[in-house]
Amino acid sequence: MASLEDLRQRIDDLPQYRYDSKTGDGTATKFQVSKFPIEPATGTITVGGSEYGSAGYNLNGTAGLLDFLGTAPVSGTTIVAEYNCSQLNGTLLQDILDRNGDTLDLAAAEALEVRAAGAAAFFSFISADVKVDKSKVSKSFMDLAKHLRDNYYDPDRQGTVDTQVEWHYQDQEQIGD
Repeated sequence: MASLEDLRQRIDDLPQYRYDSKTGDGTATKFQVSKFPIEPATGTITVGGSEYGSAGYNLNGTAGLLDFLGTAPVSGTTIVAEYNCSQLNGTLLQDILDRNGDTLDLAAAEALEVRAAGAAAFFSFISADVKVDKSKVSKSFMDLAKHLRDNYYDPDRQGTVDTQVEWHYQDQEQIGD
């Protein structure tokens, strides 16, 4: 039986540690973290170097919004959020896994199509001296999804599906070289 962790491994979407630092202004009670969705029960908030009790804030994992309940952090106070995030929400991935009857390769194909749709939403962006072409990333996710489905439906190859899936895509080009 395939697990959520198996699916995350197959689509290369393992949660990664993130650290965000903000400075309180004495009035703002809401802060946006840099990456989300946030994995449940992984968020730790410190204010002024002391861990802030979970009863004093709400961390919306889907939207990545930290909301202090009641009083805003004092002006000049450092607010640190530490959490794990991934590309796809765990509830969505579990629904995909359930919908595909726990068949890992079919679930992975559908999840990769979801990632492709997300990548296609942004054609490209520039960050420092690396250009990432999201259309290439999207096409690579779709190609891998097709490969997984083809392997699943080909009875001669079902025994070798795990060894046949490889990540072959170039999504970064150096600018100015």
